[in-house]
Amino acid sequence: PHSPFCLPLTVVWAALQRMTSHHLDDDVDDVTVGLQVQQFLDEWHFRVLHSGLAYSWDRCEALVKAMDIFEATGMAISQEEKERLAELDEADMIAGLVARMPMSMKKTIEHFLLQLQLVLSTATRVRN
Repeated sequence: PHSPFCLPLTVVWAALQRMTSHHLDDDVDDVTVGLQVQQFLDEWHFRVLHSGLAYSWDRCEALVKAMDIFEATGMAISQEEKERLAELDEADMIAGLVARMPMSMKKTIEHFLLQLQLVLSTATRVRN
């Protein structure tokens, strides 16, 4: 069985490039961004569990895959940092992710994550 998580990052990136970014005049609150990332990761874990990938991916690998997407869309983060963050408890990991996000990403994160969830949801329906 195919999984939506097997989509190449280039496919995900191309879909996300179509999104229109809105620019805010004010800085974005890191707490709000953290809550949005937490909500996305909750959905991400749910999809991993229900796609069957949980049989081959552990928690850390699933988190690193999510961070790969963040990296592909503008977050500067090394493989070692991703692996280290994935080992932390959820609150510290999310704080580490938010701290690495450029302000431009923080300003559009809500829209980005909604678009990403739409891509994953569509891929799930197409593959099932």
